[in-house]
Amino acid sequence: NLLSNAVKFTDAGSVTVRVSVEPGTKSKHEIAIDVRDTGLGIPVDRQDRLFQAFSQVDTSTTRRYGGTGLGLAISRRLCKAMGGVLWAESLGIPGKGSTFHCRLPLEIADWEPDREPVAPLAGKTMLLIADGTLLGTEVRHVTQLAQTWGMNVLECDSLDAARRLLESGSAADLVFASRALDLPDDVSWPATIRFRTLWERGNEALQPATGGLIQPMKALALRTALADALQAEQPDAGTLVPASQATAEHVPLRILVAEDTVVNQVVIRRMLDRLGYGADIVGSGTEALAAIDARPYDLAFMDMQMPDMDGLEATRRIRRLLAERGDGSHLTIVALTANVSPEDRAACMAAGMNDFLGKPLRIGDLREILRSTAAALAG
Repeated sequence: NLLSNAVKFTDAGSVTVRVSVEPGTKSKHEIAIDVRDTGLGIPVDRQDRLFQAFSQVDTSTTRRYGGTGLGLAISRRLCKAMGGVLWAESLGIPGKGSTFHCRLPLEIADWEPDREPVAPLAGKTMLLIADGTLLGTEVRHVTQLAQTWGMNVLECDSLDAARRLLESGSAADLVFASRALDLPDDVSWPATIRFRTLWERGNEALQPATGGLIQPMKALALRTALADALQAEQPDAGTLVPASQATAEHVPLRILVAEDTVVNQVVIRRMLDRLGYGADIVGSGTEALAAIDARPYDLAFMDMQMPDMDGLEATRRIRRLLAERGDGSHLTIVALTANVSPEDRAACMAAGMNDFLGKPLRIGDLREILRSTAAALAG
């Protein structure tokens, strides 16, 4: 809620989130969360209304930005229920923005992370090009994780510095760099992982690139990308193929995703990538119908709530189209829906769908759909 408000009320500038641990007792520490923006700011004489239910600092903000005035009130109650506090600071000057502070006392878990070196990574050297695209906290995060897994990390602050390091004879097993960097062809680059921000768009075919990551980076995704990149550089080690990748190679599937929300598009694309599959993605039921009219697909994921034509109507029209051609029996259509009641399931099946996945998506459920579809086609 705090982050959503900060983005909503900041037309230009920046939004910064800081999370830190403030040491407390042996059994409990305090988590400090600070959300700072450079947006509208909150007039000093109106700050007392901030955390009142159904209250807005200024009625004009409701007209422009919407909202019920409940978010901050609920957030403060949640903090209080957890034994914490939530407060705001603002000079009330547009462009100077506001800072919301949350402090939560949390018990220390009796758990230690696995710090054993990871076999494919231990002893390998990663060249990290920290050209400013990564925040300092991200650089430290990536470096600490890599070192935890037994890797050596060489850090350069520019592409030129990385070039000089490699040309001087320093050995690196892989390079970790922004996709925005244009790696010159006159340098012999080792395996390369390119990262990008979630909102970046552009040419996906950046070379040389073995793997890719989207910020913010999670530990499992980073470790998998590092291991995959190193394995890709070792042809003799390619006999062990993940089961999902083997399935994708043995029974390739032509997949269509109809989903109007960009974030959900990114999520399902990443999941399919991890499982060894690609997909064509469209943003509406009308586009899904046109895509299936233009080329054959084996599997279609259909969001139920699309603005111009919902998933049920799109499915009915697709089934009629394919029935007229006589080639519709092999197409599996799977609903993507947050509503999983018996009535909703019955409506999906009546429209001509074969199965459904609940939102938020889980990769295990997606894997089972892919396996069953591939098995049906192969068998």
